[in-house]
Amino acid sequence: MVDDNVNLDGLRKYESWFQLAFRDGAVWDLQHQIFSMWENKDIKGQRQKKCKVDPRLELKSQVAKKIDLTIEEAADDMKLSLWRAMQGIKDEQLLVSVLSRVVAKELSLEEMVTKFNK
Repeated sequence: MVDDNVNLDGLRKYESWFQLAFRDGAVWDLQHQIFSMWENKDIKGQRQKKCKVDPRLELKSQVAKKIDLTIEEAADDMKLSLWRAMQGIKDEQLLVSVLSRVVAKELSLEEMVTKFNK
C-alpha cells in the first residue's frame, strides 16, 4: 500500500501534462497546431534564443559569416505553466475560440492564459 502512495506522488508532477494530452477533437487539433507553430517559431510574441556555437565549429561560423550565412535562432522552451491555465476548463467552445485565436496569431500564449483566467 505504501508503494502505491509513493508511485501516485511521483505521478502528480505529470498530472497537468496528462490533462493536456487527454483533450480530443478540435481542441487536440488546435493544440497540435500550436505546438507545430512553436517549433517553427511562428507564435505571436514567441521569444527565441541564439544557438550556442560549438568552439570546434567557430571557424566554420566565421566562414559562414564571410559568405553571408546566418546562424539560426532556436525556439525557446515552451513553459508548462501556459497550458495549466486551461486544464480545468470544461467549456470546449471557449477552448476552441481562444486556441483558434492563438493559431491565427491574434493572441500570444501569455494572452491566451489571460483569456482562460477570466
